[in-house]
Amino acid sequence: RMFGYSFEEILGKSAILITPSHLHPEIQQNLDLIKKRERITNLETQRSRKDGSLFDVSLSAAPLVDPSTDAVIGEICNLRDVTEYKLMLKTERELSENKRLTHLVQSRLEEERRVIARELHDELGQGVTAIKTIGKAIANRPDTTNESKENAEAIVSVASTIYDGVHGIIRQLR
Repeated sequence: RMFGYSFEEILGKSAILITPSHLHPEIQQNLDLIKKRERITNLETQRSRKDGSLFDVSLSAAPLVDPSTDAVIGEICNLRDVTEYKLMLKTERELSENKRLTHLVQSRLEEERRVIARELHDELGQGVTAIKTIGKAIANRPDTTNESKENAEAIVSVASTIYDGVHGIIRQLR
């Protein structure tokens, strides 16, 4: 079923039938190992279906020994389709890489926010504070006219509004 053949079509056939031509030397290597009574455990390779499509398999094999002669008379082979397993591993690697990149981007964003908050506080905050101070100084001078005093107090009020807005933005950034 895994290869797309019926029982009758595959019974007694060589493994060459389900092996892509570029992997035929692998079969001979495996058979040589089996003849030496060695085992093959979870060899990741490929096999082909009846329709010619390739898929990933994990191959394990062991020698089949005749108990009366102690001769290797064949092999016992197990093939597992590992296509989904490999896809899962690939997906996990990609997910891990995406998490790493997301963390990196998030770290950079946080650092940029801190820099902007610091710049707003240090540069704009000081400038607005200076404007408020100058406005108050003008409003409190004894020789200031009423019109100038009202204008200076308006400047102080607008500067206070700007200052509060800047500090609200700084809190949000932090």
